[in-house]
Amino acid sequence: MTPRPIEDLLVDISALWSALDSEAEPCELARTPTATLIALMDQLGVQRVKVPTELGGDDLWLADQFQWFIALAHACPTAGWTGFVHAGAAARASKGLPEAGGAEGFANGVPFLTAVAAPEGYHKNADAGLILNGRWRYASGVAHSEWALLTSVGDDEVLMAAVPIDDCVIGDDWNVMSLQGTGSFDVAVENLFIPERRIIRSLTTALRGGPFHTIGFPATATAEGAGFIIGVSERFVQELTTFACTTTRGSQGRIADRGAFAYELGKSEMQIAAARAHAAHVFTEADSAIRHSEQLTAREEADLVSVMSHSAMLANDAVHRLFDFAGAGSLSNHSVLQRCYRDARGLAQHLVASNASFDRRGQALLDDPSKG
Repeated sequence: MTPRPIEDLLVDISALWSALDSEAEPCELARTPTATLIALMDQLGVQRVKVPTELGGDDLWLADQFQWFIALAHACPTAGWTGFVHAGAAARASKGLPEAGGAEGFANGVPFLTAVAAPEGYHKNADAGLILNGRWRYASGVAHSEWALLTSVGDDEVLMAAVPIDDCVIGDDWNVMSLQGTGSFDVAVENLFIPERRIIRSLTTALRGGPFHTIGFPATATAEGAGFIIGVSERFVQELTTFACTTTRGSQGRIADRGAFAYELGKSEMQIAAARAHAAHVFTEADSAIRHSEQLTAREEADLVSVMSHSAMLANDAVHRLFDFAGAGSLSNHSVLQRCYRDARGLAQHLVASNASFDRRGQALLDDPSKG
């Protein structure tokens, strides 16, 4: 397939915006993406956007990924979240699987994959492969995926195995306050033989793909994660602005008529815009560095990893302040406001958005004060 430019990809999301939006609540009720949303994500090719061109992907750079996931999460948080898991998992498999495994997994185009980066399983090497055991949490979109990339430890190595979904046991344990529609169920295998062609033994080596694929996790996940939190937060501000102009709170009158609200709205909108501008700058700079040298310095990678934490911190702070003005009407399960509020919080709880990334960035500054 011919790689699609970011401009065309954004037009596609815009054309399907209403259809995506209408599936947000049904996905939450089902606790997993609906058949309609799955079809919409497949139509958009969410699984293709980060895959190398030689395996049918768009191979988007970080700055373009950021734009794309903002637009997708703005339309439907469930699509934004499961979409970035599918995109990241497909990229990881496409660049890391041996040739025979890539040919097998991508024989009919780019499939839906889920992935769990935390090494919650264990393996023992065997003739021509390994034996895998474990239970992995938070396998977003697993119920409609064809493959699961599962990380395990054993024999002094950490690796990922591509496991057909039919060989997995999927739990029914996704009962959460946030990201309710993502179907991030547990997945388990027991004494499962994994042939060598389905094993990614090096998590830092790219067997195919351009320079972008030389950077490792979690740096590769930052644009999609930051895009998610900005998209959800911008949608929240947009919806709250309309809500405030049309809703009264008893004797207080319209929310929009309160000076305190106008102040917080202006302040919070600018805070989210600042987070977006900073992230876009970091991604553009990282893209330039990767194109130039095909790798990142420790400082550049620290900047990249910390940008998702920074975006999550600023956006959540802004959304939280504004939510206080919305009143009881925003608590309805039908309200977009409460959904965006909860889902913004959900991203902030993700491991790769942890404020531990600020430790890493601070240490990079201390290691080379001249570049502070």
